[in-house]
Amino acid sequence: NTGTTNNVVNNSTVYQAQRTDAELYQENEQVFIKAVQTFVADGHLDQRELAELAQLRVQYSVSEQRAIEIIEQLRNSAKALTGDQGNEFLTGQLLREIFNAIQCNAADVLRSKMNILERLARNSQNADVLYYYNLLLASFSPEVAVLNCMKSHSDNYWQLFWAHIAHIKLGNVDNATALLPLLGRFAYPQGDIALLMAIDNLAEYKRNKGQNYYRTQAEQYLQQALQNGLSEQLSPLW
Repeated sequence: NTGTTNNVVNNSTVYQAQRTDAELYQENEQVFIKAVQTFVADGHLDQRELAELAQLRVQYSVSEQRAIEIIEQLRNSAKALTGDQGNEFLTGQLLREIFNAIQCNAADVLRSKMNILERLARNSQNADVLYYYNLLLASFSPEVAVLNCMKSHSDNYWQLFWAHIAHIKLGNVDNATALLPLLGRFAYPQGDIALLMAIDNLAEYKRNKGQNYYRTQAEQYLQQALQNGLSEQLSPLW
């Protein structure tokens, strides 16, 4: 038995020696990830938890930059999950009110909903929330919509879409057109882009004192938007 035990120990030692640094780092990182998942389960991290994670990072030889990436990614995922679950009913009711108010052009009602909609949009991955928040921001505060988009370097489709509209409202047709290639990278219906191009041509029609070329282009793009199909959120507004 003693000989067998010695063989097991020796084999284990050899195995440990043969393992690469990359394998050890990967194992250590997985342990760190599990610890982070436990801490961010509620979507929040306090100072005590951050301090403990900093110690674990050193203990498991995880680089500072990699640790920051892991913590932010897992914290954002937890926030989205808990936020969507906790606010599901509220979100549904709020979106219904906003949709109805838009149909009635009730600007005063829509303005009153902006604060709560903004709070939901900060942590939500709900496409409807992001759509309506950025729609209303571009409508009521186009300067803020443009500034937010520039500051965020966002891959948020609806933020980019409504920033385009905000530029048009501010008379910045060229800046609006510059956003089209960014929007084209997303796997959304092509009709969305055609709709924006129609709006661009309407803006040019106004800026160029009614040249019929731009009006004809706008009409063609509107038909193309209908033919190619629009995102579900845009269909009621078309």
